[in-house]
Amino acid sequence: MPEQYHEDFFNNSRRIQDLNAKKIHKLLVSLEEANRIIAENARQKELFMAHLSHEIFTPINAIYGFANLLIEDEEYGQFNQKQQEHLAIIRDSSTHLVELLKQFLGHSKLQSSETKLIENNYQSHQRFQEILNTFRLKAEEKGLQLQLEIHHEVPAYIFGDVVKVSQIIRNLLTNAIKFTSKGIVGLQVSIHERNQENFILQISVKDSGPGISEMDLGNIFESFQQGEEGTKTSDGFGLGLSITKKLIQFLNAEIQVESKLGEGSTFIVKIPQKIGQEPIVEPTSDTSRLTEKKMLRLLVADDNEVNLIFITNILSRQGYQFHCVRSGEELISALDQRPYDLILSDWKMPGLSESELLKEIKSHPNGEVPVIIISANQLSPDLKKNELRFDAYLHKPFHPEELLKQIQQFSFPSHPKKWGLRTLETICNGDKSLMNEIIFQLLEDLPIQCSELNQSLKETNWEGLQQCAHRMLSNARLLDAEELVKPLRFLDEAQVELLSKMDSELETKLIHVNEVTEQIIQELKNLISD
Repeated sequence: MPEQYHEDFFNNSRRIQDLNAKKIHKLLVSLEEANRIIAENARQKELFMAHLSHEIFTPINAIYGFANLLIEDEEYGQFNQKQQEHLAIIRDSSTHLVELLKQFLGHSKLQSSETKLIENNYQSHQRFQEILNTFRLKAEEKGLQLQLEIHHEVPAYIFGDVVKVSQIIRNLLTNAIKFTSKGIVGLQVSIHERNQENFILQISVKDSGPGISEMDLGNIFESFQQGEEGTKTSDGFGLGLSITKKLIQFLNAEIQVESKLGEGSTFIVKIPQKIGQEPIVEPTSDTSRLTEKKMLRLLVADDNEVNLIFITNILSRQGYQFHCVRSGEELISALDQRPYDLILSDWKMPGLSESELLKEIKSHPNGEVPVIIISANQLSPDLKKNELRFDAYLHKPFHPEELLKQIQQFSFPSHPKKWGLRTLETICNGDKSLMNEIIFQLLEDLPIQCSELNQSLKETNWEGLQQCAHRMLSNARLLDAEELVKPLRFLDEAQVELLSKMDSELETKLIHVNEVTEQIIQELKNLISD
């Protein structure tokens, strides 16, 4: 009996274990399926928000952008007062709509736990000044005085998530200006604690507004909430402080509020940061920097015709040369035809995915140039760290000046210009027909002169070589082509006996002259084709 009992007990235990294993397996399968559904829902939500952002910000960018262009146009003064007021309303209303959408989309992103910590070195004093400067126009419209105080102990370079730190400051300044009708709004940046490598960055935003009652202090950080006394407005979702609170929690930071009704408010944020290092900047020669805007050739890619009109309008006013394409395939095809100095591309282009487009550009022989991405989404700087990197991006909607600043920051070392238009423009004195006539003549003369130089060297005709160099030298000086002027001047001034003793060196010089001349000819053709 005992043996039978033990055998039955063992069999029953094994059956229970098998049943439990099946239940556990079934439970794990169910959990895995649930996690898959949650992940897919999150992915679908992310795609929906990205699509919504792109579709909404694209037309808003046109409304906001063209309103600014009209206001800044030289003919703005010809509009009557009522028309000027209407334009200002269009611009201000689109700005307000943008802020509402940014609040909503930012809140949604934080709710979905998509936020990542992205730390980089940033120049602190300059960044804080730039943030405050973006609020000056709004403050001036309300008659407010903006103040900035950065304590001397704040490191010149900080290592941290500058995007999130900036967003916190912007949200607090937005609220301060929104609720303050007179007086001041001040931003103060200091150090709360510090050791050799780490410190607590203290940011204080103070206003002379109506203040916040004790009853409201407890819920001002809740979503879709505004104070009932003093700080109640119809301007916004009430998400600014809610987003700020979540960003502060994400950064392991702290926030406190000091406020009394009728005496204004002070928001104090303490954020852990690291002491940054000043970046090493490689020296560049003057010859590698393009200073003539008309010499730049830009490739502009966007599938939205209104966006293209807006961007090219900005570029045309500044004298930039550009070529437009409307798909990823057209962009790559344009690179097949000729090199460009800069690429401006919308982030979502038909024909190629975002990563495929960047990969195609960077792997193309003519693609080693700066790429500025224009997007309705906040793009991650992570892409700068791999082979699919872009060099800068603009977030829609953007002011015309923001686009120009992005373009002007690049030195374009990959395609240094070997010539210029300064001398030619001075001679023509604004006469475009005369300039075109001279350029057409240069396009006819330069290939002939190069051919004559090569033939003279082949025939060891040193006097003929000097005569050809002399004729070509005047054209090189006309085009500010110093890389041609130097060798041609040597050939023009050297003694015949010296030339006869340096065949191989002359051949090297003429190869260089041919290469530079060929580049100049191609760029002159591009210039007149536009």
